[in-house]
Amino acid sequence: MQQPADRPALVPQSLDRGVALLLSLGTSIIILAITIGLVLFRRWARSAYAVLTALYFLALFFAPPSVLPSPAFATFAVGYFVQGVVIAMAFLPPTSDLFVNKRSNQTLQPTTGRSDA
Repeated sequence: MQQPADRPALVPQSLDRGVALLLSLGTSIIILAITIGLVLFRRWARSAYAVLTALYFLALFFAPPSVLPSPAFATFAVGYFVQGVVIAMAFLPPTSDLFVNKRSNQTLQPTTGRSDA
């Protein structure tokens, strides 16, 4: 049976449309908060991103099979590689050091420009 177009792919069909949209909205807010936390180098964000990515890949096992056109598959594959790169950068030096420091938003130091020389 094909998934209706008005519901996200990983939400079961037995759920009401409103419930499915609320679940999707809640998930989107969580993803946005984690992304902002990564940009601000918050320590909790890197762990949350890794857990969220693992949960996403586990959820894929319960999704119905799908056939994608080649460009869509390539886009998803690149996205998976980017997720791996983000996780690696968050946990490996030198980027991981930015998450460990107590002050994640350090003051920027002025740089010497051509007008200052």
